[in-house]
Amino acid sequence: YDFFSYPDPENYYAFTYGNSRFIILDSNFDYEPYMPTNRQFQWLKEELESSVDADFVFVFLHHPPWSEGWDSAGYTGEISVRAFLVPLFRRYKPDMIFSGHTHDYERGNRDGSYYIITGGGGSGLDLPQQDFEHVTVARYVHHFCVIDVDGDKLHYQVRGLNDNLIDELKLIKTDEGLAVQE
Repeated sequence: YDFFSYPDPENYYAFTYGNSRFIILDSNFDYEPYMPTNRQFQWLKEELESSVDADFVFVFLHHPPWSEGWDSAGYTGEISVRAFLVPLFRRYKPDMIFSGHTHDYERGNRDGSYYIITGGGGSGLDLPQQDFEHVTVARYVHHFCVIDVDGDKLHYQVRGLNDNLIDELKLIKTDEGLAVQE
């Protein structure tokens, strides 16, 4: 926080770019609704409610609710994220929820939202540990993501260090949510 300027309250915020809404959370900070110091959970709920007019809604947080990979057995994702944030995501259906923490790439669709772990930016890679039914793509490679939005169309690519294609989705926004575009 000393080197960058973020909107208040600094550790979580949202902004609109074009027809898309970006919601950034701090999963290191209280978000459990019963915490007396919590403001982030109520803010997130209000933010998701007010984002219904955006064509696309993207959520970012550090800790994933589910994770197939880790450097040792036992980690399955953040139980508190599953308990407190996922019910909001299930209700309001943001299009894509990005997290890191695990050093790999994972993608799955659950309850109408894509959950994506993009943690392959350069550190040592984790190993496969378990298999969640809704996670359909898991790669243990260094990578980066590219998202192009054009009106009601979204082109999502994951590329490796040599620009090789690792994963790709072409989606279109419908009244029911996201649909795969052939």
